Amino acid sequence: MVEQRLPSTEDLGRMKLRLVGGLLFSPQVDGAQPVYHVEITHSGKFFRIGYAEYLFLSLFDGDTTLAAAISLTARKLKSDAFSESDALRTCQWGIDNGLLEAPDAGTSRTEAKGRRELNPFWAKLPLGSPDHWLDLLLPLFSWMLSPLVVGLCVVLLTYSGLMLASSWSRYESQSIAIWDATNWLWIGLAWIGLKGVHELAHAIACKRHGGSVRETGLIFILFAPMAYVDVTSSWRFASRWQRIQVASAGMWAELVIAAVAILFWERTDSLWAGRLCIDIITMAGLSTILFNANPLMKFDGYYILSDLTGIPNLATSGSQFVTSLLRRLFLGQAVPPLPFTGCKGLFIRGYGIAAAFWKVLVTVSLGIAASVLFHGFGLLITAFGVIGWIGRPAVNAFRALRSQWSTHPGRMLRGAFLGLFITVPLAYALFVLPCPGAMSAPGIVEFTDLQVVRVATPGFIEEVLVDDGQRVEPGTLLIRLHNPELLVEYRDMILSIEQSEARRIEFANAQKVGEAQIEGRSQQSLRERLAQLQQRLDGLNIRATTTGRVIARRLDERVGTWVDEGAEVAMVGDEEHKEVLIAVLQQDSEAFRNAIGQPVRIRTSSQGMVQGIVQTVTPRATTVPIHEGLTGPYGGPLAVKSREPSESSPEESEFDLVQPMFRATLRIDPKDASRLSAGERGDARLQTTRPPAALLFYRSLTHWLEQKLQEAEELEEAE
Repeated sequence: MVEQRLPSTEDLGRMKLRLVGGLLFSPQVDGAQPVYHVEITHSGKFFRIGYAEYLFLSLFDGDTTLAAAISLTARKLKSDAFSESDALRTCQWGIDNGLLEAPDAGTSRTEAKGRRELNPFWAKLPLGSPDHWLDLLLPLFSWMLSPLVVGLCVVLLTYSGLMLASSWSRYESQSIAIWDATNWLWIGLAWIGLKGVHELAHAIACKRHGGSVRETGLIFILFAPMAYVDVTSSWRFASRWQRIQVASAGMWAELVIAAVAILFWERTDSLWAGRLCIDIITMAGLSTILFNANPLMKFDGYYILSDLTGIPNLATSGSQFVTSLLRRLFLGQAVPPLPFTGCKGLFIRGYGIAAAFWKVLVTVSLGIAASVLFHGFGLLITAFGVIGWIGRPAVNAFRALRSQWSTHPGRMLRGAFLGLFITVPLAYALFVLPCPGAMSAPGIVEFTDLQVVRVATPGFIEEVLVDDGQRVEPGTLLIRLHNPELLVEYRDMILSIEQSEARRIEFANAQKVGEAQIEGRSQQSLRERLAQLQQRLDGLNIRATTTGRVIARRLDERVGTWVDEGAEVAMVGDEEHKEVLIAVLQQDSEAFRNAIGQPVRIRTSSQGMVQGIVQTVTPRATTVPIHEGLTGPYGGPLAVKSREPSESSPEESEFDLVQPMFRATLRIDPKDASRLSAGERGDARLQTTRPPAALLFYRSLTHWLEQKLQEAEELEEAE
């Protein structure tokens, strides 16, 4: 491969340039201004230039000098002609993007076929052109993009989206099975089918508007195959809405499939079919929105954004800006102008920086995922991927720096100093400096000393004398019960005592001392039994034993129903004595344990921020819900999974926490406690120092992946 050295700005004035081969210019109209789309046919890249730039560049045939091109352009454009500095910048831009070359440069950069980067994170496998087959398929599928069908699909998407939202908790619990290794085969088959439909939709939309599909093939992202089709010919379409339809057709097709899967999932009772529907909904729906629609990656969302903003090759321009910015910062080189100015220029700058950060984040995340999914082999994949990603750019950068050192050693010293000045503190902040922040744990307000009001004597609820939330004092009558059998037994006992007393008097009058004493002892036993019955009758009147507010939701609906002895009918809690029960993650338990006796901020919905004191933290984590009000089925933030109650404990919770949690209690100041309602949810926030940012990100992502894999294994065992 012959490498072309880029000329300096001083060289351009003396150089005769020419347009590279394989360029295709397409005139179009943007508003009232004529523009030209430039296609590099062998690379599939597109650029948009104005009429002045087109006229200027078209003069370079290998014999025309820069001065001559400026002169010829001035005769045609008159007052709109380029200045010398504008012409130099345009030439530099043309060389940087592979539109111009020197006649003696040998093989041009754009025509030279470089080595393909071997990267396990991103590998491309072309499979040829499908254009002939698409001509045969076009009559069969083009009707799917008609306005009537699109309108019906909008209705379908809206209806199925609302249906999924209403069943979100069930979808969330069932989607754990996606991580089950036994389900990966079906996921792979569904993935291949969906991506095939996705790319076919792109191709059909392109052919429908008169375009051609030059190439199709596979892209492997972390060994996951994704089909692709080259529909760059759509950039020749005069209408941007036709280009947007081509770019969005694949996502549209997948979303329609996801909508049909939602309808079928809601109506099927088959475990296998339901799981397949979950796979399709996740991949065709959520993953399409999160990845294909993401404009920071060169997928569908990127091309739609490029058309909406009117900036072709947005990623290339943004990447060139970031590279130029780094050269300006570290080497002091002048930053070449962007192809757009004003708001579009600012947008390119922002996009380039955001896309660069996103690329680093995705690469790091894929590396961590590989190390978790493939264990030791994943570390090798990660290392290989990093080398494949930065290896060749690093070699090119080293060559450029070596060339700079020989010509401008001062720039190299400047770059080395700034590099150390920036990278050392940044590395220290990411990998060494603890990350300040607050640990958050969901909690719920409860009474500290909650009196559970239980039935002492069984009976029918005859009258409820208090309301839910009513404040009561000790001795206040809460509920009155009625037990007819007990009342009859009590009256019979009184009658038996009266009869016994009559017999004792009769024996005494007859001078039968022995019989009278026996009857007296029998009467004493009856009176003891009567006292017991009286105590049980008193138990029919249920009273409060402490000051507080009554918690007895819908108790009045139970009037006339039977309640057994020991049954819970109400609770009474002191408004000034409340605590917050919180669920603490395993990685945060040590920090909360070390904070016992220290203040913690609690964010509540009714009173904003209040303060609590950490009282206790359990020594062991448990999957038993800390409080039902914190679980998903009751509107809380904690994910749970269903389980059958054990025979030994039939009143156990019907749910288990998906992730084991530690239980901690926080005491609240009486003034704050009196303003908070029992059952109110909040978040306890403990100010602490966390691990360095890089380590925290690694642990969080690793923990999330391992948790999903474990949940999938547990679900498989349960089934």
